[in-house]
Amino acid sequence: MFERRLAVLLAILLLFFSGTAVIFGTCFSNDLDVERALCRYLLVCSNDLVQHAATIELWDPEAIDRAKLAGFQESLRRSPHSAARWCDLGDAYLGVGLPNQAKYCFEQGTKRAPNAPAILLRAGNFFYAAEDLPRSLNCFSRVLELVRAYDAVIFSQYQRMGVPVTEVLSSGLPGTAETTRAYLLYLLDKGLVHAAAEVWDWMETRSMLEKKLLARFVQLLLREGKYDKAKKVQLRFSTRNGRRPPLDELVFNSGFESVFLGTSLDWSLRKSGAAQARRDSEVFFEGGWALRITFDGTTNLSYDHVAQVVVVRPGRHRLTARVRTRDITTDQGVKLRVVDTKRRAALDVSTKAVLGTADWATLETEFAVPRETRLVRISVSRRKSRKLDNKIAGTVWLDDVSLIRK
Repeated sequence: MFERRLAVLLAILLLFFSGTAVIFGTCFSNDLDVERALCRYLLVCSNDLVQHAATIELWDPEAIDRAKLAGFQESLRRSPHSAARWCDLGDAYLGVGLPNQAKYCFEQGTKRAPNAPAILLRAGNFFYAAEDLPRSLNCFSRVLELVRAYDAVIFSQYQRMGVPVTEVLSSGLPGTAETTRAYLLYLLDKGLVHAAAEVWDWMETRSMLEKKLLARFVQLLLREGKYDKAKKVQLRFSTRNGRRPPLDELVFNSGFESVFLGTSLDWSLRKSGAAQARRDSEVFFEGGWALRITFDGTTNLSYDHVAQVVVVRPGRHRLTARVRTRDITTDQGVKLRVVDTKRRAALDVSTKAVLGTADWATLETEFAVPRETRLVRISVSRRKSRKLDNKIAGTVWLDDVSLIRK
């Protein structure tokens, strides 16, 4: 009997409070005084209304400071364990010129939610506004450690804040290779060459670099006209990975002994439907590798698909290479070509073309690099034939491509 009466009583109370909530939501949804009375006496509360009213009050230029704070204080009183409510009150304190109280609120917020990215982001922004850069960077670094979704947001924030790269590396990143690489990629995407160079050097001393970063960094340096820096970066990277080219040799990986780095300052092999190019460890002049190009005889091909960009200085240069051929057809054979990457009219020279079948021989040419030329492109080239029998077939091997300034 008692249980039945208790169930009826609970049902009545449920209907009462539900009805009260419906009435409030439809008739008094914007009346803050009614909300507060219902919340105090009947426990029917609308925290969203309190927050909305408090925000409006905070930005009212005619409101007094006490009134601006009251709504946020009430919201926190109702949810004292909410990190977001502590941050809301902290923003309100900051808005009325009470930074010490604001600082306390944000400290409480991060204490209650030390692993919440949204709270840490708010705290990081506050501590920066409060000129507490170390704590600001600590909050942002913690976010980067927890999740990767905010990488671009935080890196762009560092740019807007004007945080020195050295400070970002020492305090603004969690120190993992993954996050540091993400920061470098962000700088490369934004074209921030000086900042990227600082990060690159820092990562290099800690063995955090990888090949895909090298290609991006070298490309940015070349685009910004930092030719010597680009060359130095690639040489240093390759030396750390066991490659030690001759000091006077301008061609990188001249004997095709190493896997290509993927930069324009190393060999690039552009695909062609009528020719296949690859490194060959079975036929070579010296060392253990050469480059092999096989033409399938189906096309009158204009070929320029194997190339490398080389940093040069004005003066006389000598280009040499070892070449071997087997059954190269048509009247247009294969040769090496050197052109200025920006102004072809300034420099465009070639070796003689090779045809037919022949054992290893030397291709060579000498030329003067003009004063304005800093980058040249060396390529394996073949012009289209104008003959009736014009579809090129056969195989050519290339080794020891060398460019020396005389």
